[in-house]
Amino acid sequence: DPTAVGSKPLLLLRAIAAVETNQYKEATRLLNEPAIALETEAALWRGVIEARLGRWTPALVGFRQSVDALDRYPDDLQTRIRELVVRAAIEARDVNFAVQQLDIYERLAGSAGAGLSALLRGIIAEMQEKPDDATQAYQIAARSPVRPVEAEARLRQALLKIREGKLDRNAAYTELETVKMMWRR
Repeated sequence: DPTAVGSKPLLLLRAIAAVETNQYKEATRLLNEPAIALETEAALWRGVIEARLGRWTPALVGFRQSVDALDRYPDDLQTRIRELVVRAAIEARDVNFAVQQLDIYERLAGSAGAGLSALLRGIIAEMQEKPDDATQAYQIAARSPVRPVEAEARLRQALLKIREGKLDRNAAYTELETVKMMWRR
């Protein structure tokens, strides 16, 4: 149907498909089409693109504009996007928004997201200058069966201990070598 090609729902679905297949240039073009450019869902997906590209501040702007739209998404998709929202808030140093979104992430992800949740809680605790809370969270995350979560938790815990003078040079070297090998697995 030629009239459907430029319709809002179809444009948005095409943009989402482009985002999910890592075609960010095409997705951005579609999300900036006048018919949907100002829609909150377009802001959400622009935020996803920015987060995946590591541009955290613009990602956070998009996410802040669109959290109401995100609330209406299916839980599994919402969970994947909420992780990006939390990371964007952390990277932009917005602790309150990070905590708020992490609470929602935890409710959605349940026990399947426990390792990642603990890792993110540890990062937030470090931002709040609560090293004991961060260490406890990293210890939980380091037991995650998800290798990248385990490795990042161990790395962050080792770096925290080094900064606090709680890890001597040899122990630090051994732990960092272990983390390096974990990344290769």
